[in-house]
Amino acid sequence: GNDTTGLNFARNTTVSSDATITSDRLTTGPGVTHTLGTLSIGAQTLTTARGSNASTGTGGITFGATTLTGNATLSTGANTNLTLGAIGESGGTGFNLTKSGSGTLTLSGANTSTGTTNITAGTLTLGASGALSSGNLTLASGATLDTSAKASGLTLGNNVTFNASGTLVGTSGQAFAMSSTGGSLVVGGSGNIGTFAVTAGNLTLAGNTTIELGASSAKDVINATTVNSQKITLGGTLTLAASGTATAGLYTGVINQGSAAGTAFSGANNFSGLTQDASLTALGLRGQYTRNTNSVDVALYNLASAAATQTVNVGAYRVGASKSGTASITNASAVNATYTEQLATGTITPGTGATSSGSFSGVAGGSSGNITVGLGTASTAGAKSGTVTVGLNSTAVNSSGLDNQAITSQVITVNGAAYDTANAGYATTTKAFGNVRVGSSPAQQTVSFTNNAITNASYQDSLDVSGSKTNSKITLGNGFNVAAGASA
Repeated sequence: GNDTTGLNFARNTTVSSDATITSDRLTTGPGVTHTLGTLSIGAQTLTTARGSNASTGTGGITFGATTLTGNATLSTGANTNLTLGAIGESGGTGFNLTKSGSGTLTLSGANTSTGTTNITAGTLTLGASGALSSGNLTLASGATLDTSAKASGLTLGNNVTFNASGTLVGTSGQAFAMSSTGGSLVVGGSGNIGTFAVTAGNLTLAGNTTIELGASSAKDVINATTVNSQKITLGGTLTLAASGTATAGLYTGVINQGSAAGTAFSGANNFSGLTQDASLTALGLRGQYTRNTNSVDVALYNLASAAATQTVNVGAYRVGASKSGTASITNASAVNATYTEQLATGTITPGTGATSSGSFSGVAGGSSGNITVGLGTASTAGAKSGTVTVGLNSTAVNSSGLDNQAITSQVITVNGAAYDTANAGYATTTKAFGNVRVGSSPAQQTVSFTNNAITNASYQDSLDVSGSKTNSKITLGNGFNVAAGASA
């Protein structure tokens, strides 16, 4: 016949090793649902299958009260439905329940278990009185959580992760909520891009919600379809996190509300509560705004970044003087006039012995700005060095209205060398040549010159010595050079 009511075996079942239970019938026909007693399962896998005589429909198995004694896996095969009654734990707490297989697992009763519910494939359905564990909930790509039988809707108190593209199925008017007391929703899971589809009902994200941006065409999405005029209310904190490299540009539809009616976001209808995940620092998440269509546009701007001339050598200069040079700082971010912010100097602080002047602003990606750095007036000779710390800001472009954002400052080292002038010394004794006969020459005499070191002979000019005469009868030797600290 076509009767789909199976037998009531009232048999209590304990799973002690991996096992398969098949729902079948004696003659060919549609699938039937058999009822058993209680179920106890630990760290094993229980698989359901539809028998060969059940050629159409669903092969069902229904258990009563279910006890988890370990981390259990329930694998529902194609065209099967496994139904569990009230779920509890024994011999410990925090046991995980994993639902695998393309079929359906239905939870029909209370649930006092505390572990994570993992839906890796197929559909997990909550009956009218069904409940999830108080632990976390994870949905894999293509998995579905069906709550359409729960007229009162569903509030999730712990963390929910949609590892890729998961679906929340409800009915029109249902209320889905992420609790503000510890509940959080992660779409896609860390490093994965996913879509969280709400097919009916109104979704309130009262806890923490995380979506990831990977590229303008690869991003986590929370979708409400247009069929049932759903509303999505953001009452908690929305965090935009990184998945790979987010390119600069406009991210539209990260959260899509199917109907233009109603308020898409609670409070002041803006994003005053939107936060940036730490992993987005290098990506430069810089702004967000809402549109009248009640979708969300997120504009990602490349923060300006600095590549500076780290060392400026101003060369040699004299004691009692100063010396300066030019430091060039480049906006090393991508060349993109629309979505790359400009580089500007902030507070510039010279260290001991250093000087600076000038500033710049409006430096686009790939371009450079210059400031003057130098060494102050030298009081002694020697090698000189100082540093200049250049504060930098990333400034808004494209009329984004964003505030300046400080970025990492650059420290520029200024090197140079101060030199003393030569310090001449010589004997002032009058040279007496005595009497000589006409036609003969007196013996030559020498005058000794010293270049006396002042501070450091290595940083002092050499002394050039040359002579002039007022009497043509006087002869002079060639000029010479005296190093600092030496005589000649």
